Amino acid sequence: MITEVLRKAAHFRNLPAEDLDRLAETFEEVEVGAEAKVFEAGESVGGLYVVARGTIVVFRGTPDEESWPVARLREGDLLGTADLFDRERHSETACALEDSTVLRGDRSRVLRFLETQPEMTLKLRLAAARDLTTRAKVALEVAHRQSTRHRVNRMVRLQPAGKGALRPTLIDLSPFGMSLRGAPDGWQPGSAVEYRLEWGNRRLDLAGRVAWREGDTVGIDLQGTSHELRAEIGQTLEAMLRSPI
Repeated sequence: MITEVLRKAAHFRNLPAEDLDRLAETFEEVEVGAEAKVFEAGESVGGLYVVARGTIVVFRGTPDEESWPVARLREGDLLGTADLFDRERHSETACALEDSTVLRGDRSRVLRFLETQPEMTLKLRLAAARDLTTRAKVALEVAHRQSTRHRVNRMVRLQPAGKGALRPTLIDLSPFGMSLRGAPDGWQPGSAVEYRLEWGNRRLDLAGRVAWREGDTVGIDLQGTSHELRAEIGQTLEAMLRSPI
């Protein structure tokens, strides 16, 4: 299996059979359960990885409530090239999205092999640089998208905690905040609010703090939103922007 997977990897597929067999000897199969980590930012760099089965997601730094994936890797994709040559500790975290298998190449043995392959070494270094640049751009785009509120102007159903439902207009929305016209009278600047927001068949259980109020229109900074909830908000926003009504 190891040789076959390496042959599918773009950087190794043109290796002569003898060299491919030598490279395969430096790798071992590692099973990674869903949501388990292949490696984590800050851990010592132990090797080079190739995805053999499943899907691996890559985060810049350590995944937490504020993290978003910057890459999704599948069979034949290389993992850890950015850290292989010049770092002692991983700069990224890789997690399995589903039950997966990766090939782990021992770092010292892989580097010894690459000493005999200067052209491949150069290609891997260039690939690592491109990966880092691409992932940095993704991270910046995500950060910008998260902080930008998109105007939607959609009538929604609002159910404040412990109170009756209202039909305000959602003016704009982002995973970190929103504006509402027709907000409850008690929602004054500084107020902590908890509520359910419904639009069509979508339901969002939210909490936040009122940042400002003008007449019956308020701006709310959302608080304590998990990665999963932010993803749901993003999906709702996308659906609203695509809907004509």
